Amino acid sequence: MRWKIAIVLLSILVFAVPAASVEVFPGPPDNGITWARGENGTTYQHWTFPDGNLPAYPDPGMMENEYGEPRIEFTLGSWEWQPLWPCPTSMDPSGGVSGWHCTSPTGGEITITIPNNNTQNDQKLIFMQLTSSKSPSGVETEGTGSASEYTGGIWPPGTVPPHQQWGSPVPFPPGNWYTYFYGLYIEPNPESEEITIEVAYCTVIDQIVIDTLCTEGPFPNERSTWGLIKSLFAN
Repeated sequence: MRWKIAIVLLSILVFAVPAASVEVFPGPPDNGITWARGENGTTYQHWTFPDGNLPAYPDPGMMENEYGEPRIEFTLGSWEWQPLWPCPTSMDPSGGVSGWHCTSPTGGEITITIPNNNTQNDQKLIFMQLTSSKSPSGVETEGTGSASEYTGGIWPPGTVPPHQQWGSPVPFPPGNWYTYFYGLYIEPNPESEEITIEVAYCTVIDQIVIDTLCTEGPFPNERSTWGLIKSLFAN
């Protein structure tokens, strides 16, 4: 079963790292569980695009997923890889990044496959960041496993805070670089998920980072204050 969501942008503090544009670390959701990379039931995968090989596997040393190897494919539309796009030093200290450019006038799609813990827990939480020159036009995900039907949505519900803007230079002016943040969930926890990102024409993709958590209890849907959103993540 596929479900489609509006773009969810979580306002948090971000910082540049030498190997990529930005790195965001998930903190503890307000439901009595601790979300830390490397703990039981979590996965972490970080993609930049230093070469044009597809499918693209996570950057060396930037993955913690004991259930299998995640991958990205640039599936629908036409795409062009380039080793150096200009970007502000606030986004990357080198002032340049590698990435994929959607050259199809009708837009394109990115398909991400992530193997998961196959324990039949209640829910999978997904935190995804995407750094690009334009906002994606949509996100879909599909759960794979033993359940007859999967449902999904946004966490925390009802929140659409702003993205992180990095500014120019960008490959195709006028415009800016942005980091977009997505909070998603799937019920019950799937054995794997496929995330599809729909992008507009002339979008450049620099980086994608995904953290997931398999949980035994439902995420509380009554909490949506700015204070809770900021407490979900820490530098």
